[in-house]
Amino acid sequence: MVARDALDVSDLLDRAPVSSFHGRVLALCAFSLVVDGFDLLAMSAAAPSVAADFQVPSAAFGPVLSASLFGAAIGGVLAGPVGDRIGRRPLLIGMFLLAAIVTAATAFCTTLDALIALRLLTGLFVGGAVPPALALAAEYYPASRRQLLLIIMVGGAPLGSALASLSAPSLIARFGWEGIFVVGGGLALACGLMLAAALPESLRFLVLKGRGPESVAALIAKIAPQCSIAADQPITVRDESTGASAKLLFADGRAGATLLLWVVYIGSQAQLYFLGSWLPILFRESGLPLATALYGTMAHQAGGVFGSIAFGFWSDRVAPERVMAWMYALAIVSIPLLGLATGALPLLFILAIVSGIGAVGVQSCVHAFAATFYPTLIRTTGVGWGVSVGRLGAIVSPLIGGMMLGAGWPVPRILLAVSVAPLMCLAAVEMLRRLPSRA
Repeated sequence: MVARDALDVSDLLDRAPVSSFHGRVLALCAFSLVVDGFDLLAMSAAAPSVAADFQVPSAAFGPVLSASLFGAAIGGVLAGPVGDRIGRRPLLIGMFLLAAIVTAATAFCTTLDALIALRLLTGLFVGGAVPPALALAAEYYPASRRQLLLIIMVGGAPLGSALASLSAPSLIARFGWEGIFVVGGGLALACGLMLAAALPESLRFLVLKGRGPESVAALIAKIAPQCSIAADQPITVRDESTGASAKLLFADGRAGATLLLWVVYIGSQAQLYFLGSWLPILFRESGLPLATALYGTMAHQAGGVFGSIAFGFWSDRVAPERVMAWMYALAIVSIPLLGLATGALPLLFILAIVSGIGAVGVQSCVHAFAATFYPTLIRTTGVGWGVSVGRLGAIVSPLIGGMMLGAGWPVPRILLAVSVAPLMCLAAVEMLRRLPSRA
């Protein structure tokens, strides 16, 4: 009896044409990031109304705004090992069902301490959903389209944040600030149910773990209908995990590049989450009506969606560092001008869009830039550590915003201080380009 050649599903997936099946996976995983963006920054849209309802100063919201980001950092770290053990699909479903409960429960809070606790849990669950969503989608798409897919998916988070700011005025007017969290919980519940109904488990994961041969055959039939599999044909997958040590990020002359790259990640996430968290309050402190403040924040996030996609495409054709330099320059100029344009609404909205392009949209380019630094063996480790270290900027920046506001800093001065973050990133990128290890 002649032994049949093994079918490598890694090669099958990389060669398969993009079909409606891939579209379904992309749509579901992208929607999960939209919900992530909505729920993570829902508090920033609600904060002015909550502060008025609780009769506390806006400066007291620094810990509340940082809590979800701290939770997201923990969730992102824990999600990888859990997803590798139980699977991407059950982890995603579980995270969103739990997020639905704690997000909706936020509507019933009456103290800041309760808000901090529930926002921490919200960040833990929605933040823990991001790694498996990205991993599952990337594992299904062919290699030639994978980078484009990730660019589109990363744009889902600012889109969700923009939707939170866009819907907040009408929700607050009709239901109070509590309505934002009821809707956020409903979106998380809908996402969890949709994932349970229509999202497949990763084919690579199923083969690696030796689970569900019938499910494996059914998925192969959907991805490559022309592929016929004999009953006794072995199915394998390339295990692309490297288990690379973080020590390798500092070996062979890479120490300087790694540290500078971490500076870029910290500064990028600091500006991203400072503005995402504090813009509605800062606009209100400038005397703008609540609805105008929230629509201005929505314009900022919409600029991020445009920047993530448009500049992400551009970075596929031009060196990512050149694209990043332009985007950081936009942020350096536009962020301070936001504080001076509150009396001219058309100009304010234009600057909000431009600052969103520079502060939010740059994130997709940072990931592409990071991937060019490291060899294949440690590329995932390098990007993963960069994202994790960058969370320091995400967590600390809302706290610093509360301190500046509490110290009585005027809004233009606060936004001028924020522009230090993209300036720091631009300097780090220019230094990276000139390192010998870069060449």
